[in-house]
Amino acid sequence: MNPNDYFQFDGTYRNNCCSCSCCGRNSEGRKILTRYKKATDFRGKTQQLPNPKTNGRKKDVEEFNNHYVHRMKHHHNSTVETIDSRKNYAVARGTRLTQDQKTWSYLAAWHWDAKVLAYVTSKGLSTIPKSMSVEDATQAGLYHAAGGNIYSFADVKYNQVAIVPTRFDVIEEQKSVEIAEECYKNKQTIQRLEAKAPKRPNRKRASMSSPGEDAAAPIIDIVSKKKKGPVLDTVDLDRFFRMSKEEQNSSLSKLNHNIINYKQSRDEERIELAQLLDAESVIATSLTENKKILESNMKDLSKLKKIKEENIQLKEQISALQTKGFTRSSLTSKEGVGKRSAICNQLYGFKDFDFMIGFIEAAFEVKYTASGRRKQMTDFEKILLTLTYMNTNWNMETIGLMFGIESRTTVSNYVNYWLPLIGECGDHMSDFLHFMDEEAFDNLEPASYKELGLRRVAALVDGKDFLTETSRDRVYNPAQASNKMHASAFRLLTWSLPCGAVVERTIAFLARASEKALMNLWGSYNRLVFPVNYLILGDKGFDNTAGCYFNYNTTLHPSFLTNPEFNRDQVNHNVHICQKRYSCEVVYSRVTRILKLSGVIGKESFSHFEAMVGWAHGRANLCYTSLQKVKV
Repeated sequence: MNPNDYFQFDGTYRNNCCSCSCCGRNSEGRKILTRYKKATDFRGKTQQLPNPKTNGRKKDVEEFNNHYVHRMKHHHNSTVETIDSRKNYAVARGTRLTQDQKTWSYLAAWHWDAKVLAYVTSKGLSTIPKSMSVEDATQAGLYHAAGGNIYSFADVKYNQVAIVPTRFDVIEEQKSVEIAEECYKNKQTIQRLEAKAPKRPNRKRASMSSPGEDAAAPIIDIVSKKKKGPVLDTVDLDRFFRMSKEEQNSSLSKLNHNIINYKQSRDEERIELAQLLDAESVIATSLTENKKILESNMKDLSKLKKIKEENIQLKEQISALQTKGFTRSSLTSKEGVGKRSAICNQLYGFKDFDFMIGFIEAAFEVKYTASGRRKQMTDFEKILLTLTYMNTNWNMETIGLMFGIESRTTVSNYVNYWLPLIGECGDHMSDFLHFMDEEAFDNLEPASYKELGLRRVAALVDGKDFLTETSRDRVYNPAQASNKMHASAFRLLTWSLPCGAVVERTIAFLARASEKALMNLWGSYNRLVFPVNYLILGDKGFDNTAGCYFNYNTTLHPSFLTNPEFNRDQVNHNVHICQKRYSCEVVYSRVTRILKLSGVIGKESFSHFEAMVGWAHGRANLCYTSLQKVKV
């Protein structure tokens, strides 16, 4: 018997769960049982198992139950352990109350072999028997004493064969349940086709009998009988020749009449068949046309839905721009802030909104999309939120309210994620000293330097102290003290070209560190590599710092540092040189255009200070032209 047969079951299923170890909750065995139930297969049933711990008067029954469990343990030991754990305990039969307390265990029918299931369904049984006699089991092909069948001599007790479950391979059972489901689907399909098939009208069969005989006994040839459709019976010739002339004429007339009826019925069937074929072709054509119309309508609906969403967004943006001032729509729309360069510059640090869109798309690979009230925040909007945080002194609650965010934590998370990335982008735009050679320095030398005789000036160095709130920590408090500002501050150094482009900067340090100490530290990392024989312009604080540069570049400073007595020509020359150094001061004025870097920096901005300084230096190179005319 093929184990993949389909065993039809028309009864009701019990809701008992299988107790075996492979049919636990959310297991594949439990899913197989459910699939068999849906396919109306006998294997979806659950079978009650014998209780070997029940105290009864019949000792042979108790012994056979123990034998049953012992043979089941031989096939699948873990199942017996699971059944024992389900409190299948012994109960005395003293009272009705104690008898009701008895707990039974159940096993899914798919654990029995297909031969057993075929025998049970062929006999019309609703449950699998616990045992069968040796004769019946042998006749059914389930038992052989020497083995070779499902059960052998070891399964026999009191001349009864224990019909125990033997199938516990879940992977193998997957194939069987798939075939059962396929059979169930085929059965359902056949039933639907039979229900839709047209019924033939009942017609009387043509027959022929003699005038004197009963119509119930027609003269026909048995071989010519048909079960369906019109029938034309043939005449028994021996009986026909024994008739008289009048009877023969009458029979021939009746036969002729039957032939005409037969032809008419066949013609009617042909017409009916032709009508059915025409109706089917019309239905098929109509279905094809309806499918095309439906597909076209779906496309139109999707287009209308998209247009409706765009209209809603447009209405929201217009309403926001006209009545609500700063909103998420106006802050990210080309029709809102995009048309007001002063507001765009104040909030985002860019005078041109379209230029800002192109820069963000190129630098961060973030596409610009118009915002909507019902949409989530896009990455482009998060970048704008972060730029607003840097360029204003508003707190995160105010910025969140502008962008339609109620949670301060959400705004903080956006800033913490995007501000380091923006700062890194600024560092890339202001840290390109290692890419420059002598030709680049010569091409970027201003014409005014050449006219003054300041040739081969590589860069201008200057330091900047940013005022901060004072920490109360005993270690950080004195380290923050600045000898320039006489207050707490952060200090960094910046190297810019004579034309005003920033090429190098240090990270921010606590202001107690001197500018020469910072330069020595930065030079020890080989970050200050300028061409040989090129000069550096600096103020009096950078005297004797040539050793900090990789190529020992001399720092050119005012003459009074080395000459206590100098003439008028030297004074005028120093004045002209100092005037040319204004570009390094302008660089810092551009840096402090980031509003969070101007004034006193609060403690809440300490963690973002380095990223904001990096972006400010990069923006100084991006958004402004050269400070002095370059003449090649």
